Amino acid sequence: MEITHDLLTTSKKETPLQGKDTIITPAQTQRDEIMARVRDKLYGMGNTKKDFEVDKDSPVPKIRTRSGSSVTALVTGTSASSNAVSVRSQGGDKLILDEAAYFVDEHVGAFMPLLTDHGEVKLIASSTPRGKDNDYFRWCMDPTFKEFHFPSTMSPYWSKQVERDARATV
Repeated sequence: MEITHDLLTTSKKETPLQGKDTIITPAQTQRDEIMARVRDKLYGMGNTKKDFEVDKDSPVPKIRTRSGSSVTALVTGTSASSNAVSVRSQGGDKLILDEAAYFVDEHVGAFMPLLTDHGEVKLIASSTPRGKDNDYFRWCMDPTFKEFHFPSTMSPYWSKQVERDARATV
């Protein structure tokens, strides 16, 4: 869920959205949570409803700012049979994949062409690890990708109790 960090960590005088950002998640609940966080961050920066609009009538959630920037959130589904149809023909300046290790080959095949929208599309992928048999793992091993690790202890929700509970389940 911390994938929104890149979208939202700006000073109060800046807009967190610049260009067209497309977020892709495997599950609708993730998509809805991310869009709620984007909206809440915009309000928390002193913006009002006049500064941005939330497209609630579309099956694909989108937030647009007065400056023309936007964030759209799409869902692939969690199985190959979903075929990631909602992702096809979308595009943007930044493609953000949340829980990327959970996308199957058919999903990756649907959104990788979005990287050719223009020459400067930025790909950001984050995930909880899920073994070695997925594209996210291969990207992490590929030297042409930059990899950053953020341990759970960096989360503002992390505590000694959370750590004890997590260790008890391992």
